[in-house]
Formats: sequence, structure tokens, C-alpha cells
Amino acid sequence: MTAFPNVDGTLAMEVAGTLAMEVAELPGEFGPVSLSERVVQRIWLRQDFHREDLKTQSGRRLVIRRPGQWNLQEGPDFRDALLEIDGERVDGDVEIHFYPGDWFDHGHESDANFDRVVLHVVVFDDGSRPAYTALGAQPETLALLPLLDRDLESHAMEDALLAMERRDHLDLVQYYLSLSVTARLADLRDLAFDRWRQKRRYAQMRIERLGWRLALHQAVLEALGFRRNRAPMIALAERFPPDVMATMTPDSLFEFAQGRWKLAGLRPANHPRRRFEQYLTLLNGKPDWPQSLLKWTALTAEADPDERTTLVRRTARFSALRDELAGEVLCSALSGPRLDTLVVDALLPMLSVETGRDLFGLWHHWMVGDAPGALNQFLREAGVCGPRQPRCNGLLQGALQRFFTQGL
Repeated sequence: MTAFPNVDGTLAMEVAGTLAMEVAELPGEFGPVSLSERVVQRIWLRQDFHREDLKTQSGRRLVIRRPGQWNLQEGPDFRDALLEIDGERVDGDVEIHFYPGDWFDHGHESDANFDRVVLHVVVFDDGSRPAYTALGAQPETLALLPLLDRDLESHAMEDALLAMERRDHLDLVQYYLSLSVTARLADLRDLAFDRWRQKRRYAQMRIERLGWRLALHQAVLEALGFRRNRAPMIALAERFPPDVMATMTPDSLFEFAQGRWKLAGLRPANHPRRRFEQYLTLLNGKPDWPQSLLKWTALTAEADPDERTTLVRRTARFSALRDELAGEVLCSALSGPRLDTLVVDALLPMLSVETGRDLFGLWHHWMVGDAPGALNQFLREAGVCGPRQPRCNGLLQGALQRFFTQGL
């Protein structure tokens, strides 16, 4: 059964035929984040965290040889994992929680199903007592939060996208069809503004921490990694500043993150080596591109978010603005949807912070970049986009916010 939107904005975790999942309301950079335990389990399954020189909370060296089989029934979350603890081979199960105390809240200390647990993985270490089994054994504890490459909110967003692509969204379509077209557009525009503020705030934090040039360096590489390879791209951006990276080759950059790339099913155009080729073209062809970006004509364009997208794009000459960015600023290194993704996810929010200009209208009406098929389908079925109203970034972002905050 599909739950209808929650009015309080929490994620609806009701899934027919599966165990109920724990959900925690966690403080995020942009406000509270509803995070399902399933998200944390996926992080463990994909091993999407730093695994070099791991140590348990008791100080013992940990090597993960096999994360185990994901168990969606009663019992530990992962069965038959293979670990090395202080060089000794350890076979057993892995249990995952938000806090160490959840072990006792769930009664695992007296449940024989958890007697083979050898590692208790938690998101936060709050200093509470370590776990023990019904046999009196004490599993080692590993805290994930310090090992993550990216914030929990981005992991939650990725999980929401996956859920959105697999679940029935006809209830929400029906709700939108009951509204007038004007009301549909206004609702999605308001939700898009929420995401704009989030992106702008994150851009501000990044610029304050790194400065304009390094912040752009990290943002471009993150966009080039897209969802699957964001983490290793960010790690490389932090390790090699622009001047150093410009002297390297695509192969050497790829090798530095060997073992962390997600390549299965990846199109050749999206391979990290190809993305490095594009970025190195920019770094070597126009080293001063961050300053050129501040002179982009788009910064003075008029773009009313309440006006029709077709009119705004024609009046502000969006095609010319896009060509100017691609050719004169970015040295023809990027084009197509990935260029538009970079514009809406990174460049416009960061430019708004750096220049103090209100660029929401430009961001709202900008062309759609890489978009999940489920979002495009929703906008079409809900009667939001069509011949009179083309797809635009703001409507897509509003739909994403609706799905994300209400768990559909």
C-alpha cells in the first residue's frame, strides 16, 4: 500500500510485506532529515565510506573482507560477513542501528538470533554501553558518521530517488489533477524555492570553508561524478587542488580512487576517465575560469519565476547564455544535460552567494539536466508540463521535493 503525503513532512516508511523500518529524525545542514535505517543498510552494503585504516570503538584494527548477505527477514541485518579484527579472521553477522543503545531498545541482548553478531555498526557513537549477546559475547562497534564522504541528507535523497523510481505514484498524480493548472505550477514553484534555499545555503557553507576557487573545483567534480561516483570525485577534489590536478592525467586520477568507482552499467561517456578528460580540458585551457564565470551575462538577465518559461527563455535569450557559458567560460569542456546539471546544482547557487544576486528565477526556468525518468513521467502524467509549459528545472526540483519530503 502506498501512503498519501504526510502533512508533517516525514518520510512514510510503510511497505507491504516487509519488516517495518526504523526511521530517525536527524539534524541536517538544511533542517531535520528523516532517515530510514534502510539507507544506512545500503551504505554498508555498498561499502560507501572510507575503509582505509579502520578502527573499532575499542581501538582494534578492522578490515572488511565481505560485508555479508543483506537479510530482509528477522534477525541481524547482514549474515555471514567476513572480517579481520587485529589480523584475526572473524566470521559472523553484522547488525546496524542509529545509536548503540538501539541494541538494547530492540531486545537483542536476550535474542538468540543475534548470538553470531560480531560487529555492531552505528551511525552515531553517543558513548552509551556497548552491545552484548545472550551468550555474553561483546561485538565490536564501528561508528559510520566519521567515515562518510558526504552528508546523510544526500544519502537520504539518493534513497528517495530510488524509491520514487520503483513505487506507484498515482495517488499523487490524482491529487495534482484535482487542482487547477495554476495551482499545480504554484505548488511546485514554492517547493522548488525550498530546494533553492537549501542549495544556496550549502553553497554558502562550501564557499566560506574553501573559498571561491576551491569551492568551484569541488562542485564541478561532484557534478561530474553524478549520483554513482560523487564520493570518490569529492575525495579527489579535496586531495588535489586545481593547480596540482591540472598536471595529472585522467589515468592517474582514476587510479588514485581505484576500488571506489561504481562502473557496472555505466555508459562510456560517463566513465570517470572521460569526465577527468573534460575537466582537465577546462583546467588547462582556461585556468582563470572561476573569474570568467563572475562575468557571465546571465547574472544580469531578467527572469521572473512567476512568468511562463517559454517567454522568459525567449526574452532572456537562454540559448545564447548557455552557449556563452559552455564556450567562453568552460572552454567547451561540457555540453548537454551534464552542463545543465552543473548549472542548476552548483554554479547558479554559488554565483548567487558570491555576487549577492537573486538568481532564483534564472535557476527555476533553466533547462533540465540529468533527471530521473520517474520525475519526468510524473510531471507529464500530472498535467504540469506540455506544449504550453515545457519542462524546466524548477518544476522538476519541486516534484523532487514533494517526493522527498513526503516519502512517495
